[in-house]
Amino acid sequence: VCSSDLGQTNVWDQAIGVAQTRLMDAAQLRQWAEAGNEVGAHTRHHARLLELSDSRSRQEIELSRAEL
Repeated sequence: VCSSDLGQTNVWDQAIGVAQTRLMDAAQLRQWAEAGNEVGAHTRHHARLLELSDSRSRQEIELSRAEL
């Protein structure tokens, strides 16, 4: 889950022509987890980690996990 994008759309796919789809919001994510599904942190903003500095990449990952 991209923690800063809850309830938004998959904007990271827009540039490659993929249709925008609504992402789960916080309530839906809670319901998903309560139903027994595992939720994992991805990044905060679906960042391309290899294009970021090490510290910025670490921040994207760690803050995503903390927010979830």
